[in-house]
Formats: sequence, structure tokens, C-alpha cells
Amino acid sequence: MKHKIQKDDLVLLFGAGASAEANIPVTFQMINDIEKLIAQDNEWKKFNGLYSYIKKSVEITKKGSLNIEDLVNTL
Repeated sequence: MKHKIQKDDLVLLFGAGASAEANIPVTFQMINDIEKLIAQDNEWKKFNGLYSYIKKSVEITKKGSLNIEDLVNTL
């Protein structure tokens, strides 16, 4: 059963080893899921410009691809 994250929900992020072992998506999958939502879900489409700006800023700063930890820290 999937749980839709609500405004006041607490989200904990662990290292990839713990996450993968618990069947929680790893960083790469989380980023893909977010990008899929932004592309396909009308509620998320409004965040496309903001997400693109943050993603590009983090990629330039970190000189690499975006990971979920960098995204959450930036937000």
C-alpha cells in the first residue's frame, strides 16, 4: 500500500544501504519519481520551473548530478 505524503508528515532519509534493504527507493529512484510526478501529475506540474532551477543550481554547485540529500538540503 502506498502512502501519500501529507503536509505535516515526518520523512526520514537513511543511507542507501538501509533504504534499499527496507524496500525504500534509493536516491536515483526518488529523483526519478519526483521528475515523473512533475511531468505527469497536474498538482505537481506547477513546480516544474522551481524544480528545474533548484536541480540546475545544485548540479552546478556540486559539479554532478542531483541526489535526494542535496535536494532536501537545498529546500
